[in-house]
Amino acid sequence: MARARVELRGSLTHVGGGRTFKKNAPQILTNASEIAYYKGQAGFSVTEMKDSPKAKAKAAPTPSDDSDESGSGDEEGYTDAELRAMTKADLVDLGKEMGLALSDVDKKADLIAAILEHQG
Repeated sequence: MARARVELRGSLTHVGGGRTFKKNAPQILTNASEIAYYKGQAGFSVTEMKDSPKAKAKAAPTPSDDSDESGSGDEEGYTDAELRAMTKADLVDLGKEMGLALSDVDKKADLIAAILEHQG
């Protein structure tokens, strides 16, 4: 399944295609055509994600993971700051992809805590 982290870099907000982007608030997209669309749009940063968060959380750390001090979060899963920047709906979707029993009734802080705990 295609997965990408899409973040608005240009203007403060962008509304289109049933999505609302806010500057510096990334969204996780899983639709290949949506990912391709935003790759071609100026003002968006698109980072393809090769592993699912579930696989990343279970993967044993390798020496290259320990030496990466870039803070990108891609090798180790999501950071607290990255999760706080996501919408509550994206957190619920991400948690469900990780196999967690989360719902939109849960508080955003509880969603973040559950995802971070699951990542280890």
